[in-house]
Amino acid sequence: MLKSQTKPSTIWLILMALSLFSTFVAEGSKHALYAICAIFIIAALKGDLVIIHYMEVRHAAPHWRFIYRSWLGVMVVLLIAGHVIG
Repeated sequence: MLKSQTKPSTIWLILMALSLFSTFVAEGSKHALYAICAIFIIAALKGDLVIIHYMEVRHAAPHWRFIYRSWLGVMVVLLIAGHVIG
């Protein structure tokens, strides 16, 4: 995603921009289902940034990064599916 030596302040700005974008999506969307799916995906992107950059997983073995990212992906799929079905 981003190079591994990105400054924490840059990551923070990206997280803030994604938060604002998800707010605009939530407030401006006429289709609630699409908005919710987009918000879950944005939340997963934010979670990935936090895990990789702030929790220092970028220095971990590649299989750990795969496990964390897979977990995020599965959670997003489950949340979307739960919302669509429920």
